[in-house]
Amino acid sequence: MSRTEFPEDKKINLMLVVPMLHQGGFERVCVKTARLLAPLYNVTIAVFDLSDAAFDLEGLHVEELGIGAADSRIAKILNVPRRVRALKKLKRKLGTQISYSFGSTASLTNSLARAGDRLVIGIRSYMDLDNPRRIRLNCRNADLIISCSREIEQIIREEYRCEHITTVYNPIRIPGDEEIRRGRSFLAGKMAGGNGGNGGGAGDAGNAAGSEAGDNAGGAVNDAVFRRECGAEDPTLRKFLCDHPHFAVSMGREDDVKGFWHQLKAMAAVIEEEEKAGEKHTGLIIIGDGAYTGYRKLAADLGIGRDVYFTGLLRQPSALCSLADVYLLTSTFEGFPNALVESMAVGVPAIAVDCPTGPMEILCSEKEIQEIRRGPRGRKEETISSPIDVQYGTLIPPMDGTISFDAGTISDEERALAEVILRYERSPEYRNAYARKARERAAVFSEEAYVRNLDRLFRGLSEGSDGR
Repeated sequence: MSRTEFPEDKKINLMLVVPMLHQGGFERVCVKTARLLAPLYNVTIAVFDLSDAAFDLEGLHVEELGIGAADSRIAKILNVPRRVRALKKLKRKLGTQISYSFGSTASLTNSLARAGDRLVIGIRSYMDLDNPRRIRLNCRNADLIISCSREIEQIIREEYRCEHITTVYNPIRIPGDEEIRRGRSFLAGKMAGGNGGNGGGAGDAGNAAGSEAGDNAGGAVNDAVFRRECGAEDPTLRKFLCDHPHFAVSMGREDDVKGFWHQLKAMAAVIEEEEKAGEKHTGLIIIGDGAYTGYRKLAADLGIGRDVYFTGLLRQPSALCSLADVYLLTSTFEGFPNALVESMAVGVPAIAVDCPTGPMEILCSEKEIQEIRRGPRGRKEETISSPIDVQYGTLIPPMDGTISFDAGTISDEERALAEVILRYERSPEYRNAYARKARERAAVFSEEAYVRNLDRLFRGLSEGSDGR
């Protein structure tokens, strides 16, 4: 295969390939990668379809191929060679030296569109493993494969005998103390009974651990924009916070893979116990794009409609997250759950399902990972059977992925989740201890570490190795 020489005195021409830029995990990582690497590389984002872009692209070099998703199977097949030709043409025009793709369709196109560049393929979801033919193609054509999970890396190494693969965790911006206080003040500082000064949520622990992370650039956003983007201009949200000084939070666009019905049913069980004890209701806030029509109806049918709030898309969700008592993740599967680490970065303790992949790597120590029973070749064919407190949070067993909007049925696993939530709610000492550990762990996934790792890998490609 052809090799490109990289002049030492010039920036390398780097292309990031992505299908679209609507709200989503790997799309967000792509845009963040472009911004973080811009001082070191000549970065271009090549996107198949730029319509419905949900990210701020100001100052970035973006090229649209104009070949969006197709509906029919035949049209999808015909789209592949069209995209390959268009991407090759763009690479030659820009003198691309390294191309790094995000998402399975972008990686398929990139793996077939070598134009004198080094091919870097991103594997960003456990779902990608469901297509063995495509994994084999990527392993054969790529100069380097980057996984966002060590478990995914291990499976590909052992099942596909692929040695040119490594793991780079997604970049998480670590807010400093001042930014966290600023966000809290906009949302809760002027509200009687709000979380800002009562020790609830991440309050004390977030401040105690914050100095280790340092201040960050997020504070540069002007107050008017920040208030709007963190939800402080929403009077209904502000009232919800007044009525619910303690609440759990979760993030994710409306997608059934996130298992939000489990959270609603668990919260119904939590509130049932709180009513028996004469305690104030704990709330649940779900941050993410979508109508959530079925979930809103389920909340109403469960009798907790007033205790659940769907914010919609927030461009600055960390401020609201920082007020929460606990973060919930109930997904059927993940790649690397960005939102989980983002909540930990502002001092919110985490309860996460042991799904493939990500939560175990994030919450457990190396020793704990080895102690939890695992099947051959790294697959977790057997997992934990009950919730366990681990080094950096609480891990719960995988939950049933079958969607259930039946308000008359709350499963044993949902009641077990409710018990864990109540433990965090009723013990500030326990909650704050894990809040401190959450911030400590989140620092490992910093943007600075991400840039160092990618730069090392890309420079390694320029020297004729895979950089690992």
